[in-house]
Amino acid sequence: MKVCELVWRDPLGVAIDLDGGKVYWAAQGARKIQRANLNGTNVEDVATGLGVGAGNGIIDLAIDVNGGKIYWTDGGEGRKIQRVALDGSSPVETIIESSGNPTGIALDPNGQKVYWTDRTNRTINRANLNDSNIETIITAPGAFLGAITLDVQGSKIFYKESGVGFSNTIKRADLNGTGIVTIVADAGEIGGFAVSESP
Repeated sequence: MKVCELVWRDPLGVAIDLDGGKVYWAAQGARKIQRANLNGTNVEDVATGLGVGAGNGIIDLAIDVNGGKIYWTDGGEGRKIQRVALDGSSPVETIIESSGNPTGIALDPNGQKVYWTDRTNRTINRANLNDSNIETIITAPGAFLGAITLDVQGSKIFYKESGVGFSNTIKRADLNGTGIVTIVADAGEIGGFAVSESP
């Protein structure tokens, strides 16, 4: 298993649909989600008018190819998780209303779960994709929890932990939040990462 570092900039939250031949990203400043062909042609808007209010809230996104949906976190005034059809043909739905600051997001389509980090409440949470059974699975007092990704086959969560008195660490846990271990003690200034199978 390898953890590959990505750079987090504006635009944010890049996701790829290889079967559909599309790359998706959150254009935070423009308050919209866009997509294009993998060669960069045919740029189009998927959803617009997002993240209205202070903070330009779109932070991260994830796609469910089989379910035909794209999900994203709105960590500004909106404080919610939303979704829309991959081609933008359906209305934007709010599936999670949060009291905190939803930041990173990851999906387990097989288990029908959405996972997200909350920078304000310092938690990792999950819920069913139909917005039921919301639960907090990890609490990290004093830390900021950011990027998150899943190894669904290996039943693991990988996430970034930082903050005052904390180095930028990458940690791993079971999908239910147990078995937390540090795998990279000082990862430096990273915004996101991905997990791939070893060759």
